[in-house]
Amino acid sequence: MARASVLEPYMKNMKNNGISTVRKFYVMTEDKTPANWPSCVSIVQDEDFAAIKDFYDTSPFPREPDVLRQQIARGLVVAIKQDGMFVAAGLVDGDKGNTGVIAGIFTLESYRRRGYALKITEALTFLIRQRNQRPILFWQNPVAGRVYQRAGFSFLQEDMTLWQIYW
Repeated sequence: MARASVLEPYMKNMKNNGISTVRKFYVMTEDKTPANWPSCVSIVQDEDFAAIKDFYDTSPFPREPDVLRQQIARGLVVAIKQDGMFVAAGLVDGDKGNTGVIAGIFTLESYRRRGYALKITEALTFLIRQRNQRPILFWQNPVAGRVYQRAGFSFLQEDMTLWQIYW
């Protein structure tokens, strides 16, 4: 029996939302892993569920409450708080087998251009590497693509086999 691709849920969701193709898949090589946890980023705790749910509800990446609660319980949601509120966040959406899919990175518009998306990406990469998995992600937004490249991700060539992207 063939294994399901870790990317299938994303492909299906994107088609359901009218997006026909994924622009770029990115993977990170081991030598690009951040050495330290970014100091301004914290792992979201259960007591912050309502606040992070509200944050994601205002983003382009709303989360199902039960799924978000499970991701928080597993320590897979990270965020930056400023002025007493969440201003940037991201999560690991799939972490089975040898991969962890980084998703849902969002920064409130008035807090952009401060490097928060890069810090969130670095923290998620750090978490995934601690689990001995390979971080992967994809993007539609060219600005996001530049952030991911700065974080150490590189484009997965189309002719490369996707052996590392299965669970």
